[in-house]
Amino acid sequence: MSLGSNDILSRTSRNKLYIKLVEPTIILHGSPEDSLGCFLRGELILNLTKPTKIKKIELTFLGKIRLFIPRADGEIASSNNFEEREVISHTWTFLNNLSSSNIDNDSDSNSNKSIHSNNSNKSLVSRLFHSLSSKKSDSSRYTILKKGIHTYPFELFLPGTLPESINTNVGRITYKLSARVLKSGVFTKIRKSQHVNILRTILDEWNQGKVVSNEWKNVCKYEVSFLKKAFPIGDCINIEMKLIPKDKDKYDLQYVHIDLVEKASYNLKTRPKPNVQESTICGIKLQDFIEEWTDKDSNNNYSSHIFKFDKNHSHQQQNDNETNRDESLNSKELCYHETISFRLPNSSFSIHPTYTSEPITISHDLKFLFCLRTFTNNNRLKYKKFTLIVPITIIASKCKDDILPLYYESENDNDSIISTASWDEISFDDVSLPPSYESSIYGSKNNSSVNLGVSL
Repeated sequence: MSLGSNDILSRTSRNKLYIKLVEPTIILHGSPEDSLGCFLRGELILNLTKPTKIKKIELTFLGKIRLFIPRADGEIASSNNFEEREVISHTWTFLNNLSSSNIDNDSDSNSNKSIHSNNSNKSLVSRLFHSLSSKKSDSSRYTILKKGIHTYPFELFLPGTLPESINTNVGRITYKLSARVLKSGVFTKIRKSQHVNILRTILDEWNQGKVVSNEWKNVCKYEVSFLKKAFPIGDCINIEMKLIPKDKDKYDLQYVHIDLVEKASYNLKTRPKPNVQESTICGIKLQDFIEEWTDKDSNNNYSSHIFKFDKNHSHQQQNDNETNRDESLNSKELCYHETISFRLPNSSFSIHPTYTSEPITISHDLKFLFCLRTFTNNNRLKYKKFTLIVPITIIASKCKDDILPLYYESENDNDSIISTASWDEISFDDVSLPPSYESSIYGSKNNSSVNLGVSL
């Protein structure tokens, strides 16, 4: 396996250590219960400017959960006060001469003690002899690597139950590769580390639409629809909103306020209850709406009749409106209709992906505040407000390129607001499977551990 870095490394003027990953961002597909996991693959590259005595070469992959401990009022006072535990740990040992070194050191110390007990005044000859024997034993404590580039490929299976990488003000989950080379002489260590970003995407939530419809206190009927349930950070949420007052002469829609609310909760072993923090990420206010007159539904099934959307019959509907333009408005209903584009912030610092794990949970809701104006019997102005909360899923922006685009049927369903997604059949005959779990995990001098069941 070659990652094309030989030309860059050959021009360096000093010893260098590099970590090159096949996939810098690891994406887990599906929920923790359904995900099959994936592989972490790469190369550890050591560039030597001259023949060098190397004692040990090792690489460690470590995942940690760190939760910050808040004050009594729930605020995070310092990032130095935290709880931490390991999620996964694995070590590759590519070269190790330290085991023989430890044996030699023990034998040397024992011989020194015996010589000292027999003769406290050692002669010059004995000291020279001991020095020569020590130099001979030193040669077995290292391996001389020639000048040039030395490549060590590595691979590790990552289970689908691993929590994703996240960094919030309440805690973080990080994964890191750390390489270390021990050599003889001055400046005996060469180190290199690199963070590994693990993300998760759920295809079902991405491709499924959502429709929320109801009636509020016999005042109005409303419907809010989305083409999908999951949205990448920085993406635009397209919302189809419709509202029909029960009495068009008594109520009219003044404005709609939409807020994106993020709620983060985390569990500490020192606290009996989870700590919850809620914040409003962004919001918009709408005051201009399209007013449409629609036929009353005798069955009161406005979701299937009033709100249906059929492009093929749009011209016919216009002709019908012209034909029936003299019809009494008493047989019509006033519908406030608007297509809304709600832009998510394109910053991983201001908004985080929706996240569910044992220590940290992050959820997102779109909060709709509807305000209707009415007049009392005394002809006094009065406002009526109600709130609609719709849960949505936010995913990392890097997951957007990993998801197939939506495909729609050519003919719209007359009883549905949104088009039904259809997927082409996919053949898996030519798809090559990854190496087996055993061949990637078990090997000489490799140690790994996964810890997912320890609660904080």
